[in-house]
Amino acid sequence: MRRPVPPRIPGVRGPGPRGIAADAVPGARGIAADAAAPAVRSTGRGGRRISRRVAAAGIGAVALVPLGGMVAAALNGTSRAPDAAPSTGRAPSAAPAASSPVPTPDPPMFSDVGAAHPARDAVEWAAGAGVLPGREDGTFGPDETMSRGGFALALHRYAGAPETATDSPVFTDLPGDADLAAALQWAGARGILWGDGDMAVRAGAPLTRSDLAAALMAAFAGGLAATGRAVQPAASTPFSDVDDAAASTVPLRWATAAGALERSTVAADGTALADATGPGENLLVPQRGTTRAELAVALHAMQELLRS
Repeated sequence: MRRPVPPRIPGVRGPGPRGIAADAVPGARGIAADAAAPAVRSTGRGGRRISRRVAAAGIGAVALVPLGGMVAAALNGTSRAPDAAPSTGRAPSAAPAASSPVPTPDPPMFSDVGAAHPARDAVEWAAGAGVLPGREDGTFGPDETMSRGGFALALHRYAGAPETATDSPVFTDLPGDADLAAALQWAGARGILWGDGDMAVRAGAPLTRSDLAAALMAAFAGGLAATGRAVQPAASTPFSDVDDAAASTVPLRWATAAGALERSTVAADGTALADATGPGENLLVPQRGTTRAELAVALHAMQELLRS
């Protein structure tokens, strides 16, 4: 039985007192409760990718088991230990070393997210789970900027596309597309996305990295804390464009601590930062639009926290 969603407080445009993550208590329905469903293929931080060829070859069943934030593959083969050989009274001769076949790496799922792409694991997890589908031409569009509406759709899919308890429009500018409107209505009722002074959600506007941090904190922080996985905002960050003493940067510092936001490789205007991969100034660029690859990384980080 699904628990009713608390009514929205009139006049409150910011995150409500509880978001999806408050449903992370066992037995409740919400993002955290449904987190196991999207875990089609996850590697964990530093984990090794599970070969699809192994599973296809029929070498036992592949089970994903969360182990302290990592996801391990358990291959349940059918081989048994050999019977003991009769003793000859002589020391056994050394057996020739068997040559181990070199595993063939899985080919990338998308032509524009290659094997060396830093977000490959997260992108392929998000696409495989149906959270951020790829395109028919075999590309993913990792550098494409996410809109606020696109983010709502992705998070709604991640949560299992739950219904909203209220039929009253949360925003004044809900689009005509039924799926998009349902996702925005759900995100607004949960206090994950909020409107401007006119209660307009601006679904087509870019989702900034600051927007992403605030939405993730509203959605997940309460549930992570309720299940013993609390994430505390970082007391300080290495980013020169984040004021660690400002209350307004708490979501940014929380998302940084959760592994959902990392150093930016491009400036606010989209140009590459000259020192992004080397020593130099660290920038988070909170007002830059979030890319599809960055959203995949952020949601994958939440998935790993929920499964830890």
